[in-house]
Amino acid sequence: MCLERSERNVRFVCNDEEFLDKLYEGDEMMNEFRKKVNDVLENIDVLMYYDRDKLLREGAYDDGKEEGIKENKIEIAKNLINQKISIDVISKATGLPKEEIKTLQGA
Repeated sequence: MCLERSERNVRFVCNDEEFLDKLYEGDEMMNEFRKKVNDVLENIDVLMYYDRDKLLREGAYDDGKEEGIKENKIEIAKNLINQKISIDVISKATGLPKEEIKTLQGA
């Protein structure tokens, strides 16, 4: 991270590649870092696409998780209905609306 800030600061002051080559001459670590930074900058579109895909996957995971939790609540409600537990108690236990529990009763 410190190297990244240093590179950014130097580029802010100087965008002359020849000067930067002379500045970092013999410093293999900094030259390797500059190469990686340039690779990232050249492939920024690919990185933006990857990040978009990652966000979509994370969103799909969250949606699936919410759906699974909802299905679990419905299964619990059905079990409690079969045990003749009151709708009020089932609603409090599962967080499902009373109307939805009534619908499950009729199913």
